[in-house]
Amino acid sequence: MAGISFSGVASGIQWGDIVDQLIAAESARNLAPLQSRLTLIDRQRTAWTSFNTLLGTFQDVAKQLRTGELFGQYSATGGLSSATGQAIVTATPTSSAAPGTYSVEVLSVARAQKLSGGVFADSTTALGVSGTFNVGGQEVAIDAGDSLNAIRDSINSLNAGGSPTRVSAAIVSGATGGSRLVLTSDVPGEQGTGLVDGPDGVLRQLGFMDSRTRLVAAADQPIATAIGASSPGATSIAVNGRSFSLDLGSDSLNDVAARLRSAGISASVVAEPYGYGTAYRLQIGGHATATADAGSEEALALLDVDVGVLASDSQIVSGPVFTSGAAAATGSTSLAGLVADGIDHGIAIGDAIHLTGTRGDGSAFTVGLTVQAGDTLDMLITRFNDETEGLGSGSRPAEAMLGADGRIRLVDGLGGDSQLSFTLSVVDPDGKSIALGGSSIEVTGRSREITSGSSAQVLVDGVLHQASGTELVDAIPGVTLRLEQAMPGTVTELAITRDETKTVEAMKQLVEAYNAVAAFVDDQRRTGQPLASNSTLRGAMSAINNALRTEVVDAGDYTRGTIVGLSLDRYGRLQLDETRLRESLAHSPADVKLLFGEMGVGRALEDVVKGLTRGGDGTIAMMTSSLDQQKSSVERRQSAVEARLELRRDHLTAQFVSMEALVAQLQNQGNWFASQMSSLQPSS
Repeated sequence: MAGISFSGVASGIQWGDIVDQLIAAESARNLAPLQSRLTLIDRQRTAWTSFNTLLGTFQDVAKQLRTGELFGQYSATGGLSSATGQAIVTATPTSSAAPGTYSVEVLSVARAQKLSGGVFADSTTALGVSGTFNVGGQEVAIDAGDSLNAIRDSINSLNAGGSPTRVSAAIVSGATGGSRLVLTSDVPGEQGTGLVDGPDGVLRQLGFMDSRTRLVAAADQPIATAIGASSPGATSIAVNGRSFSLDLGSDSLNDVAARLRSAGISASVVAEPYGYGTAYRLQIGGHATATADAGSEEALALLDVDVGVLASDSQIVSGPVFTSGAAAATGSTSLAGLVADGIDHGIAIGDAIHLTGTRGDGSAFTVGLTVQAGDTLDMLITRFNDETEGLGSGSRPAEAMLGADGRIRLVDGLGGDSQLSFTLSVVDPDGKSIALGGSSIEVTGRSREITSGSSAQVLVDGVLHQASGTELVDAIPGVTLRLEQAMPGTVTELAITRDETKTVEAMKQLVEAYNAVAAFVDDQRRTGQPLASNSTLRGAMSAINNALRTEVVDAGDYTRGTIVGLSLDRYGRLQLDETRLRESLAHSPADVKLLFGEMGVGRALEDVVKGLTRGGDGTIAMMTSSLDQQKSSVERRQSAVEARLELRRDHLTAQFVSMEALVAQLQNQGNWFASQMSSLQPSS
């Protein structure tokens, strides 16, 4: 009958109000205490949670003191250039540092190796190179159908996971066009990219390395004579798959180098100290292999061609092809009547042939020869190479040479990026100029090693130290030096001093955290607070105070916290005498550290707080668990009371409805009886 409304029409009595008042009275007597109990349980649980949070902060501070990391701290000053004020070195001292002043000079900083491969037309075309090589300790396999882009991606895929190569690959474009693969070590130091070529000479074909022959006694003698061996006769060898004729019985290293350069292959003869004299070897920009010709393998074995060094490539530029009749011009070909690229320009005696252009460093040159009777191409080449006015002069000379194909080539005297170029022209006595043709690049000048991997070199108090990275450890005991920049010749002073700032700050944090806990406990003692008479809370505060008073007999003169400046005032608040603490730290930092360390106040405080805040069986966890159980029990009782009250309401309502119906029935009977009596009265 819940929800039935009645107003006592028959009786004139508001029975619904009477029922509400009866239920309210029973609710106040039976249900209200349970609701109040639930509210108190929630407040108590919230209070314990707040206490747990405050203790967590207190525990963190106690742990800082217990570990001792904040004791015996040092700071570093200096490390700047006296001339510029810039930082040369910065220092991070540890607790094991030794106070003092140190002289530091950074001679060089560590550098990461960066290597450049050869120049190719584009990065998307298959290179036709296959084989394996190693980078950063891992093998890279490529197929003939791979482009530069594909090789780049293969290398970068290995620079990941648990054992990365620490080498990154990228494609760059040069100022003169073309694409090249660049490898960069992610880690500075002499270890570099760790490139190791495989048996197929992939790295040499890609231009990262060259090939070099054995040392021979002379560069201008037949190679067989220079090495004291028998020649296998006329044969050939291949460089990057292209065949070149070779006869060790007649060819010198200079001859072979010139032949390779004439075909656009980087090649140079280098001199090296050997014994009490000088020996020579040929460096070839590519991978040399034997051909099917007889004697090829024997010739290659006599040359002992092996993986070379990371030498730079010299730029080679070529001009027009000179011919005499149907044959390629030679050194003895007359200048008069010379044909350039199949065109007879009518070069005659009295005409001037000019070579104009820029050297590798961008400086301009112009050199020429007036044609006389009997002048030959050899005489023109000699004039071009003049060391006073020609290519042989200047800070970056070059060399002109005539190839077997009749083409004039200029070779930069230095390796690396180059601006070497030229044009040939003829001027007749009337001043009329005819262009014979400009130059084109056959070998792009480049440095294989753009940046060499190197260790940092640092003088500390005159002692030389090396570091593979940007940091130098323990050159100064207990101090890590970060090398900001190299500044040879500039000595900077670095001072390591004791620093109690962090220790004092930690003590201040301890005071703040303790007082927050104490204030909470004091507040909960007030009447009306959820934990107002809670003995567990009082016991927790007592345990903390006992830990704070821990005595450490092995801490020398500092056996208690009060001795170093910690004390409780009359209100139970922790105070810190900072001056006294600093004096204690200055006198014996080791003893103060011991006082708050593993066997001291820090450990005692941390252990007490752990016992209070630990999950599961910790004091606060057990208290909140008990409250949760109490809440569940009260909620069950509340539900039962609410159900009984609802039944009571239904019962009262049913009774009052029945009583109202009876009153209505009696009223109806009375009305009938009155009407009957009225009908018996005599009429007037």
